[in-house]
Amino acid sequence: MSIVKKGKNVSVHYTGREKGGKIFDSSRDKNPLSFVFGMSDIMPGFESGISGMKKGETKKFEISPENGYGPVKEILIGNVSIERFEESNIPSVGDQLQLVTNDEKIVSAKVVEIESDFVKVDVNHPMAGKTLEFEVEIIDVTNPSKVDRS
Repeated sequence: MSIVKKGKNVSVHYTGREKGGKIFDSSRDKNPLSFVFGMSDIMPGFESGISGMKKGETKKFEISPENGYGPVKEILIGNVSIERFEESNIPSVGDQLQLVTNDEKIVSAKVVEIESDFVKVDVNHPMAGKTLEFEVEIIDVTNPSKVDRS
């Protein structure tokens, strides 16, 4: 039986929760998550949690912020002048915005505060700084496909 290890194709069903219960993502009602293990496509704590598992095996584990979406970075919280918004379109605390950075990248931001002259936004990942709990089931573990080079 194949074991989850570097270079293996892995398919997994998962449910991710914030520590304490609130589900933030799940593959249970859709296709399983499939990836090549050890290729840095998945957060380190998730890979570490499923390393060595076998097809059909289930497991629960926690991921610290450092091995998940990272800590909250204060540098990613800043102010946007209220003048950048039309008077009829001022956001509310909790709203999600799409902002364009100085280098023309589009980023998602959460409104965390509104003042008379600025809107404070946070562009950290929504799960940054949070301990995560995962329930996983290994659906399949296979060897990578061979490429015919003839």
